[in-house]
Amino acid sequence: MATPKEDKLSAQDLAAEYNYAYALLMSSPELKKLFNEALKDPKGQWTPEKFASKLRTTNWYRQHTESWRNSEALRVTDPAQYKADVAQSLANVKAMATQLGATLTSAEQTSLATRFYRLGYSENQVRSAMAAFIDPPSMAGDLTGEAGAVEDQLRLVALRNGQKYSDNFYFKAARAVVSGKTDIAAFTDQVRADAATTYPVFADKITAGMDVADLASGYVNRVASTFELDPNQVGLDDPYVKEALGGMDPATGTPTAMGMWDFEKKLRADPRWAQTKQAKDAADGAAYSVLKTFGFIG
Repeated sequence: MATPKEDKLSAQDLAAEYNYAYALLMSSPELKKLFNEALKDPKGQWTPEKFASKLRTTNWYRQHTESWRNSEALRVTDPAQYKADVAQSLANVKAMATQLGATLTSAEQTSLATRFYRLGYSENQVRSAMAAFIDPPSMAGDLTGEAGAVEDQLRLVALRNGQKYSDNFYFKAARAVVSGKTDIAAFTDQVRADAATTYPVFADKITAGMDVADLASGYVNRVASTFELDPNQVGLDDPYVKEALGGMDPATGTPTAMGMWDFEKKLRADPRWAQTKQAKDAADGAAYSVLKTFGFIG
C-alpha cells in the first residue's frame, strides 16, 4: 500500500503559520530566498521554530531593531496606517523642535520623524538627537524655546555673581542641558565656583547658593545713594564695589570686606560727591552755621 503524500501548505498559509505576512517575506530578497527554502525543502516544509531560528541569522533581522521590523511589516501590509503613524511622528517632531529651540529644514523634519518612528525612539532619545539642531546664535539672546530659557537663566546667574562668559559658553550649555546629557545645576555650580574664586571673602556663602549681588547689596546701595544714582546703574564691576569686596586683612592675610565707614569716606573723596545735591546741602548748612556763629545772621 502506497504511503499517502504529506500535505503541503500554500505559500500564504505557511507565511501565516510562521506569523509573518507573506507580503513582508516577499519584500526583501534575503527573506524571499529564505522563505522559498522553507517552502520547497525536499525534506518537508520547515516548522515555525526552524524558520524563526534561521530568520534570526539573516542580516535583515540582525541589522534592524524590533521596532524597525514591526514598522516595516506595517509599511508593507498597511501603507495607509504606516503613513498616518509617520505623519503623527512628524507633528511631534515639529512641536518638539519649537519646544526645544531647534531649527530644522522640512527635509530634516521628515527624515527625523521617520527615523524616530521606525527605531522606536523614546522621548529622551528624541531630545538628545534634536539638540544637535540647536544652532549657534548669531547674537546673544537669539536662542529660543528651552535652549533660550537655559541661556537666560545662566546669564542672570552669571550677572548676579560678577562673572562673564562667551556666547559660545551659553550656547554649549543650553545644547547640553536640552539634550539631557546634564542639567542646568551643573553649569550654575560652575558659575558659583568661579564667583567664589573671584570673591573669596564670600566663598562659603556663594557656594552655599547666595548670589554676590545680594551679598554686596550694602556697598552697591551706598554707592548709589552717595552719588545719587539709580541702584540698577551700579553693578558688581563698579571699581569701589570691587575694591570693597577684594580687601585683605593685613594682620592675618585672609580676605576681608571693607568696613562701611571706610567705604563711605572713600566715596566722599571722589570728586563726583561734591557735585551731588546732598554735598551742596551739607556745604550750605556748614556755611550757614559759620555765619550764624559770627553774628552775620540772626
